[in-house]
Amino acid sequence: MSTMAATLDDIARQAGVSIATVSMALNKKKGVSKSKAEEIRRIAQELGYQKQQEPDLDGRTLRFVQILKSSDSWDDTYRIFIAEYLEGITTVAAAHGMTVDIQTFMLENIKAIGRRETEKNGVGTIFLGAGLYREDVRLLHEIDPHGIFIDVCYYGINATFVDIDNAESIYQIVSHLVDKGHSRIGFIQADRLSPNFQAREDAYRAALRLFGLAYSDDMVVRIATNRETGKQALTDYFKKHRGHASAFLCANDILAYNCMNACRDIGLTIPDDIALVGFDDLPASKELSPSLTTVRVSRKSIAERAFHHLIDYQRGLVPPPPEKILIAGRLMIRESS
Repeated sequence: MSTMAATLDDIARQAGVSIATVSMALNKKKGVSKSKAEEIRRIAQELGYQKQQEPDLDGRTLRFVQILKSSDSWDDTYRIFIAEYLEGITTVAAAHGMTVDIQTFMLENIKAIGRRETEKNGVGTIFLGAGLYREDVRLLHEIDPHGIFIDVCYYGINATFVDIDNAESIYQIVSHLVDKGHSRIGFIQADRLSPNFQAREDAYRAALRLFGLAYSDDMVVRIATNRETGKQALTDYFKKHRGHASAFLCANDILAYNCMNACRDIGLTIPDDIALVGFDDLPASKELSPSLTTVRVSRKSIAERAFHHLIDYQRGLVPPPPEKILIAGRLMIRESS
């Protein structure tokens, strides 16, 4: 019986480093210490890794396209996410001697993407799909059929997506809360849904069913991400439904921050009265009092996987079949739960 060939992912996991670091070590690029590079090459040999013929990428360009729906997209959280994705892409591109052409378009000018081509030596396009809906992604796919989408995933579109595994991440949260003795778990959702927010809410309901936990519509609280408006909505909810749920998971960390402020205002203690879990692991989350339990999303890993998928396409004579690549988050257990 044949076994699957070892991949860069396999080597990275065993060496405890990123895919970009593995790539640099195997290609004898600068940026990796001598001892670590030797360790990586030893692991590759032990795993039987067979290096495929690399296309000549030196001096070529990768196009990174971000689509903004409105000026609201430029909030601080969005900037953090963009920086993490770009760090992952530029690092692995540099390891291959490549440059990254960063392009930004407003959604209403989306058709201009097809007119603004990158250089002739371009290796492909990675689209940042955060906040894009199915019809937006479908149009982009028509413009660039071989482009890869990150931070979004839609089934039924013949494109490759690399995204956070929302279902697995939410399962980790619910499992943790159940282990802590919680049986009534609520969900705090944004009033303006992104595709990932909707996926997390769907996964929350599925996880409750899996654990045999009770669910009712009033266990889902929809609030604005705006600090004052969101806090007031939660304050009103907790006054009306005090004791309705002993734990809440939130669609992102910002919503969890609003929940913390609301609890503080009405005298609820976290985690004694209400356990709380966020999603994203923003830099402030570990500095709060209490520190926030949340899911850490490795956007660098998502970016690296998208890059290597493009390289695999360059190796072949025909396009690879579209893939849905989901990367699980890591639950960071802290004081709030």
